[in-house]
Amino acid sequence: MSATVGNHTDASSSGRRRWKRRGLALTLGASGALLAGELVCRIVWGAPVPEREPLMEVRANARRGFEMLPGTAHYTYLQEVSVNALGLRGPEHADAGEDDARVLVLGDSLVYGQGVGEEDTLPRALERALARRAGPDARRACVWNGGVRSYNTEQELALLEELLPRVRPNVVVLGWYANDLDRVDTDALARRLAASGPIVFDWNAPASADLRRDWRMRQLARRSALVMKLHDAWIDRTWPATKPADLEAAWTRLDGALGRLVELSRAHDFEVLIAVLPLATLVARDAAVDSTTPRVRAACDARSIAVLDLLPALRALRRAEGRLSVIPDDGHYDGAAKAAMGEEIAEELEERFARRFRR
Repeated sequence: MSATVGNHTDASSSGRRRWKRRGLALTLGASGALLAGELVCRIVWGAPVPEREPLMEVRANARRGFEMLPGTAHYTYLQEVSVNALGLRGPEHADAGEDDARVLVLGDSLVYGQGVGEEDTLPRALERALARRAGPDARRACVWNGGVRSYNTEQELALLEELLPRVRPNVVVLGWYANDLDRVDTDALARRLAASGPIVFDWNAPASADLRRDWRMRQLARRSALVMKLHDAWIDRTWPATKPADLEAAWTRLDGALGRLVELSRAHDFEVLIAVLPLATLVARDAAVDSTTPRVRAACDARSIAVLDLLPALRALRRAEGRLSVIPDDGHYDGAAKAAMGEEIAEELEERFARRFRR
């Protein structure tokens, strides 16, 4: 009797040890696979950039839905952003005079400079490129950064109308990106923000201890390139496709916005250039087909608006550097890409609007 019990006990202990060994092997195997996946993601796409507080705050704007708070500072990832008295990122160029070439660059986060320092933004890159090209008879170029995160074309035009009396641009460059076709209910947004007061843009709500705690927890996940890549893949997979009717309505809105832009340029005597900023997925492969830019060009040609496609320049940069010049786990272009785009835009401006840059 006791021998039977002893044998049973030994067998149970042996079975538990086998299960422990199997569990340990599975744990080690899974850990190894996760570590390998993390290393591969970091090698291929880079390590995610951490974020830092304070984050950007916005308040209600009756025509644009929202605006940055003038005279404040915040961070885009680890890069500090100063918002001037105009509610724009960067210098105000308060010393700009009538003898200077005054350039206003409109756009969304790509123009604003998501994830990059002030000197690596597209407007600063353009300003440097124009200065390098300046001859003895050239005027000093002052470039204002009219980029605001998530703005579409209609919001950018509303900002232009607000800035015209104060900036008095000779040239307006509109940095157009595919998501500028998205519709924004600016009236509803302005009403909500007027009721709530300023909100943290990334939290879509006023600052609070609970939201800050949740944000800090998400920062722990952001340390993993694998987790962020899986997150982005899930978002891409589940993002709803745009209905054909909604897309056509968006193109109609763009045409109306371009018409308004032409009216403003004639009334206020400034030149216009539409600079098409391509999707990073198009830059990554030379064989990728861009179906959007031809339609933008056709809409601009119909209204005699100058257009510059920046895709060839960014593909050339990718081939030269052997990498895609984007911020890891973000998709926004880095300083090298902004410099390349600034050079292209400067060359186009000089060729098309030389008289604006001469004394």
